Formats: sequence, structure tokens, C-alpha cells
Amino acid sequence: MIHDWDKTREKLFGKRGRVSFREFKSDEMIKSYSQMSLDDILEWFVAHPDTFIVTDTKDVEPAEFLEYLQNNYPDLLPRTFVQIYFFSQYAEVHKYSTKAIIFGSYHLKNSDEELLEFLRVNPCHAVSMSAEKAEKGFALKVKKTLELPTIVFPVNSLEDEQKFRNLGIDYFFTDYLYPNQEK
Repeated sequence: MIHDWDKTREKLFGKRGRVSFREFKSDEMIKSYSQMSLDDILEWFVAHPDTFIVTDTKDVEPAEFLEYLQNNYPDLLPRTFVQIYFFSQYAEVHKYSTKAIIFGSYHLKNSDEELLEFLRVNPCHAVSMSAEKAEKGFALKVKKTLELPTIVFPVNSLEDEQKFRNLGIDYFFTDYLYPNQEK
């Protein structure tokens, strides 16, 4: 699995650009990490029943991922939190789950008020947002008007974690969150 083919690939492999699956799996990663296919990671989740999946799909629609799970790993569906990024994705994802939808607000071009209105009518589990958006008060609006959990990213230092906890943020997405962790 890889987040993106540019910054992340450069950071983990010292190379940039999209490659074939065969090349991806054969490249050597830093620190003896191992790249994983979708089935590799899903098998890991099957073997670790106390874990959850939070999606951040790029090239695949969230509903396509859920369909794949339903057809191949149906026991993982209740442990899957699907992030959607656009109003148009809601109906398809909602067919699979109503409580496990996280609305990722960072790609949305609509106003905060339009998003809040959409979320009033279309139930989600939580709202994720950039650290900058949270600091500008959107997290507080979500909590006050909808009483939904909030997720902020990236939070890569213990100081930032504490700052956002003090702002009432419920959860964090992080690349690493350990004292003295190398970037």
C-alpha cells in the first residue's frame, strides 16, 4: 500500500512516479519495511480482530472498495470506516454502512455551512479536516452544531496532539506520533 506515487514513494523508496505492481513489490524500502498489496493488508486485518480500517482512497471510489470487501472479506465491513470526500459519494457508500462514514472535508469546494447542512441530513460517524481548518474553528462548529466526533490531520508531534486535544478534537491521523520519531 502506498499513499501517493510522489512524496511518499520518494520518502520510502528514494524514487518518484507510478510503477507497475511487480516493480512496486520488488523495490527495496527504507528501514526494511515491507510493501503490501490490498489483499496482504486485508489478511493482516483478518488476523488482528481488534483493529479497524480507515480508508483514504485515491484511485478507487470508496463504494468500489466496500464492494470488494463485501465480496472478498465481508467480516471486515463492520470494522471499516470509509472516508468520503464529496456529497455525490454518500448515497453509494451509505448502501453499505450508515455509521461508519467519515466525511473528509479537505477536498470539498463547498462552504462550511453547506457541509454542516449536508451532514444534518446525511448521518456520518465523524468529520475529518486539516489541522489548519480545525484551528480556524471548523472543528468547534461541527461539535457544537452536529455533536459529531472530529478528526484532524496530520498530527505528527506530541505537542500538536496536546494542542488539538485542548481544542476538543477527538481523533488524529498521523504519519508517526512517537517522541523523538524521525521524519
